[in-house]
Amino acid sequence: AKASTPTLEEFAHQGIVVAPTYSPIPITAPAHAVIFYSLPPHQLKLYNNGQIFNPPPLREKSAVPKALSEIFRRRHFETAAFVSLGVLKSKFGLARGFDYYSDSFPEERWYLTAEEINQRFFSWLDNFRGQRAFLWLHYSDPHDPYAPPNLPADVAIIVNGQDKKTFSLQKMEPIEVEFMTQPGENKIEIKVLKPHPEGQIRVRLSQVKIFSSQKEISFFQIKGADSYEKKGKKFWLVKDRAVLSFLDSGPPGPFKFQAQGEIFLTIEEKRKAYQAEVEYLDAQLKIFREKLISRGIYQQSLFILVGDHGEGLGERRTRFGDFHFGHIHFLYGNYLRVPFIISSPLLEQTDFSQSGPASLLDVAPTLMKLLGWPTPDYYQGRNILEKTNSPAQSFIFLETYRPEAVQDRFGGISYPWHLVFTPAQARFELYNLEDDPAERQNLHSSSLLRLEWRALYRQVTATALKILEEKKETLLDPQAKEMLRSLGYIK
Repeated sequence: AKASTPTLEEFAHQGIVVAPTYSPIPITAPAHAVIFYSLPPHQLKLYNNGQIFNPPPLREKSAVPKALSEIFRRRHFETAAFVSLGVLKSKFGLARGFDYYSDSFPEERWYLTAEEINQRFFSWLDNFRGQRAFLWLHYSDPHDPYAPPNLPADVAIIVNGQDKKTFSLQKMEPIEVEFMTQPGENKIEIKVLKPHPEGQIRVRLSQVKIFSSQKEISFFQIKGADSYEKKGKKFWLVKDRAVLSFLDSGPPGPFKFQAQGEIFLTIEEKRKAYQAEVEYLDAQLKIFREKLISRGIYQQSLFILVGDHGEGLGERRTRFGDFHFGHIHFLYGNYLRVPFIISSPLLEQTDFSQSGPASLLDVAPTLMKLLGWPTPDYYQGRNILEKTNSPAQSFIFLETYRPEAVQDRFGGISYPWHLVFTPAQARFELYNLEDDPAERQNLHSSSLLRLEWRALYRQVTATALKILEEKKETLLDPQAKEMLRSLGYIK
């Protein structure tokens, strides 16, 4: 079912919808850098989340490219950002040019909800005394984990027959319960509150610990759960109920039970949760909009609403045969298509005829033209409000990289043709987006390469091989890896 998004539709009604728009890369941090610099990831040398980004000097000049935030600050705008994912923390390099950069997170998670972003922005706004500002509000609903805030708990912990606490594993809440031991046998029950509708495994537990300030219980049994080990780490699989038991020979005392849990959802449950997150975000955008109206700011503002990547919702399978949810690995259209809305009560031109697909590279140059400011000559995007008949300007180069992606992949869109190239497999895929928008029929044949495709093949393969030749291995520090793991970016 289609999500209900009345607020986004209201923004669209007061502006221009640029569709289709593609992200050149389905990875969060590099995609945002593309928006801010109008340069592709391989030129910015930013390939993955968790990588420390320093804009490299432009080849033809010694100058370093400037982010949108730096351009606005030079024009005496106050600049502020409010980010909702740990991969966008200031230490990773996208905070340049911002006077204020809100990037703190709760101890137990690396994401913020749209409501939390609104609260931080409203607090800043209440103290804002300037005349004009450039603001970046980063909302990551919808995003893995698909967990709209009103989700009920999915696991209950019962200790020695007493209900202790409930948790939402779908929200990635860590399990932590304090309890008093009793002499002899102690039992901790992990009860699944909504078992899998198809009777399959519902919960996976790891990092199970029982401890006090004096000791840790190293020997315990878990009944009702299958266990296995992977890379030295132990996991337990639970359908509906598991009971952990241990003996305590000492006097009764305070202990803690801790575990990390993951819930397995059906395809339909995941899609419904994603839809719920879209609708939740729309409701929060309404609150954001009403706040600006109440302050008399809305009528004097220009809004760019744009996504950083698309999302797979089970339309494709992984190499292991599982239905794929998320982004990063693939370069098909559903992973790359993003919303792009330019909205303002001040807009004079809303009758818009798009010439060719747009990309995130086009956001900054379009904004410069709307404001009547000079466009930096190194920008690789175009002003999408300006009509062009040049096919070269509508070519979009696509890329995604290891170690976050399973393999380096490259591609190109020269409408209606969409080429995907996986160098490690020497594999090409070619799709006609007009006749086959779902990209199911691969037209590539090594023995039959039509003349009209040859330029696209040459451009994609030559660029891809040059990138791989020059690219250094991306190194991620252990803390960044753990954060990426918690956000579902890597396994």
